[in-house]
Amino acid sequence: MDPQEARERFVRSLLDKIDDTNFPSNELLTRVEGSIGTTDELTQYAEILIKKVEGTKFPSSELLGRVEGVVQRLAAVGDEG
Repeated sequence: MDPQEARERFVRSLLDKIDDTNFPSNELLTRVEGSIGTTDELTQYAEILIKKVEGTKFPSSELLGRVEGVVQRLAAVGDEG
């Protein structure tokens, strides 16, 4: 397995864990944020986090802040293209 394939597999695994967990740990979220390497992965992560916000009546400020950061990263990628 080449390094790129390993990274992609690792990120997919983390995204799946985050998606399947009601309240993923900050450590898990920080780890995936540091490992994301493509716009597609960033988009998938944003969708998962937004789904978490939509699925709870009172989302944490930590979660809201992470969503804002991911949206800003996506906007920056869009500005580059």
